[in-house]
Amino acid sequence: MDVTLMPVGTIGRPLLEAVKARLESLGFSCFLSKEHSIPDKAYNPLRNQYLVHQFLDLVNTEEGHHLLITSVDLYIKGLNFIFGYAPGPNAIISIARLQGARLEERTVKEAVHELGHVLSLGHCSNPRCVMHFSNTLSDTDYKSVKFCSECLKRLPPSFQE
Repeated sequence: MDVTLMPVGTIGRPLLEAVKARLESLGFSCFLSKEHSIPDKAYNPLRNQYLVHQFLDLVNTEEGHHLLITSVDLYIKGLNFIFGYAPGPNAIISIARLQGARLEERTVKEAVHELGHVLSLGHCSNPRCVMHFSNTLSDTDYKSVKFCSECLKRLPPSFQE
């Protein structure tokens, strides 16, 4: 699957390159796009967070798959925050709550998780599978960066090589 990695706001180039390399090692074909501005209208001053849908509007008219990566704290209605979101051919992750010594590893796990949703995978009951739902950083840290054998069976053959 071809994926364009799109930084929204300032994301360090080393992190983007590391995510790109790790995704490619798992079977994705990645391209880096130029940095885009954070959509002002997404900001909710009452929450000091950004509504995710305004970000996805940046790519909804473009062809292909995009993974947006931002450093601002995201939410959707009904949840306090989200690490990521993938409602269709495009996905987004936020590194705002992934900070720390394991930032790169956490970012890759959330990227793979959201791209798994783009590939039509749901949440997995296996807590070690990358498709397991993460409600906390501990959940993210515990799970693997890879798809479990059951999830892998539901992916296109290019991911099983």
